Amino acid sequence: QLDQDDFNLKSYKKKLPKGWKFSILLPVDPNKRTGVILCPECKKPATQKCSRCKKVAYCNRDCQVAHWKTHKQTCNANM
Repeated sequence: QLDQDDFNLKSYKKKLPKGWKFSILLPVDPNKRTGVILCPECKKPATQKCSRCKKVAYCNRDCQVAHWKTHKQTCNANM
């Protein structure tokens, strides 16, 4: 017999658009890299790398400008 939680998950899966996959999120180990690069200023997903060193990524120009005072100490185009 299905309990209420099983029914809700199965009915939710049926409502997903064709081709989408359903999975339950699992806890993330903070010591393992997930592949998502986060902006060091606001912790949102980053999409643009520093044009000088290409080592640090930011979500937008405002965060890059705000973080520059810290980053310029380690930013090196030859890294």
